[in-house]
Amino acid sequence: HSPLSCCPQYKCECDPLKCPSISTPECREDQFMIQVQQEEPCCFSPFCVCESCTKPVPLCHDGEFLTVDLNSTHFCCPQYYCVCEPNLCPMPLLNCAEDMNLVKENVFGQCCPTWHCECNCENLVMPTCEVQPCADADIRTLGCLGRADQEHFHEAKFLRENLLQ
Repeated sequence: HSPLSCCPQYKCECDPLKCPSISTPECREDQFMIQVQQEEPCCFSPFCVCESCTKPVPLCHDGEFLTVDLNSTHFCCPQYYCVCEPNLCPMPLLNCAEDMNLVKENVFGQCCPTWHCECNCENLVMPTCEVQPCADADIRTLGCLGRADQEHFHEAKFLRENLLQ
């Protein structure tokens, strides 16, 4: 009875003994139990909820795609991982010069290879050089010595003072 009211006021009180009996579920190791309100405002039932996932989903790199471990899909936090698929790797964007080859280099721990240009000297043409004998005009300007070698070529010596005169 309230002093502000003429009529008696009634209030419901919960009686947990009148709640239906609900079995306690067994939570998995990645879950914990909470009490959830049922349709009756006084009655609560145990319920298993997932722990928050602490391991982030990995970020996959070029040539990789994200997949899940099928043995872990029944858990709250399934295990994700990246799988390398070389067909997904981008094509090299390098254009090498004519005397260079495009070389693929596999890097440990990386799905896609790296590419670089490398010198290709296999088909290199070596020029053949011939030594010409010193002419009389060359003797004055180049400073040819009067000595001839076994093949009758004169030894040439460049003299700076002779060239400046």
